[in-house]
Amino acid sequence: MNRALLMIAAAALVAFSLSACRTAPSHAPTFNDLRDLITMRTEQLAEPGKMEKLMELLRAMQFTPVELRRIQDSGDVRLLMGAVAVSGADDPLAPELLRLVLSRAPDDPAALAVFAYRAILFQQQGKTSEPEFLAVLNHWRKLEPENSVPYYAEAVWRVRGDKFDEAALALAEASRRPKFDSHCAALRLDVVAAGDFVGYPKFTARCLALTFLGETQLGIAGRHCLRWEGANEQVARDCIVLGNRLEAERELMVGELMGLALQSAAMKKFPQSGNTAELKRIEERQKQFREILDRISDLSSRVSEKRFVAFQDEELVGSEVAAEEKLIAEYGDSSK
Repeated sequence: MNRALLMIAAAALVAFSLSACRTAPSHAPTFNDLRDLITMRTEQLAEPGKMEKLMELLRAMQFTPVELRRIQDSGDVRLLMGAVAVSGADDPLAPELLRLVLSRAPDDPAALAVFAYRAILFQQQGKTSEPEFLAVLNHWRKLEPENSVPYYAEAVWRVRGDKFDEAALALAEASRRPKFDSHCAALRLDVVAAGDFVGYPKFTARCLALTFLGETQLGIAGRHCLRWEGANEQVARDCIVLGNRLEAERELMVGELMGLALQSAAMKKFPQSGNTAELKRIEERQKQFREILDRISDLSSRVSEKRFVAFQDEELVGSEVAAEEKLIAEYGDSSK
């Protein structure tokens, strides 16, 4: 994901609270609709009208009720999971589709994962209840007893309910689990399949998939627990574990950045003599990411739609940073 797609991903967390209505353009955005956004730098969002344009494009990328009904009528579980993954919290069909996914794939960990990610977003609207949410998490834990992600999802639910003691317990339990499998990479491919099914341009379907940031939701638990007045060194250690795991997943740069920021915040809250070298490593890695984003942004105007789609496919099945470094090497030094 380049700089613009990083901005889309960040703003998508806001966009999820918007209904799936189209404003401008009246169709799913094309590569040409999005080209200006691709080359837009972060600081340009402060310019008059730029944020509004971004939000319009985000709304236009969401599935309409008609498209969601087509996906529902297909009966294809993977398409349903893709649609649910990017459904808006105010979309009237979202809760229905969410429960349909569970009924069709009750023992699929990815289905349970997408329910958890969406349920967290729907929590404040009262569209998912705590007993229902915990029942899904408990079933997920039984299916994948070594996976830490269901515990991190519980921690997010707890902090959103201002239950920080319970959130800290969930973080600690997650640290004891050896695996971290968010299932987000597979779900993003499901989003692409859903976009392809309803006739989205290939580029747009992949942009939509890259706005699904389920794994970054998990970092919310650590960030809020560190700000909690009851936070102690154990909480900080558990946040460092979560940060390490987000960094190590290495699918999307935004997830790595959140992991690095979480580790840094935890180390600075409870400084120890051994933290200096690690904080320096984190700072250097963040600097590297900024340099990559600058170079990708400069290259964007020279990359064809076909090559961008191939680039997006590489992001979706592997490491975003590796895909970006490959693109930079292919197109050469943009400063020349």
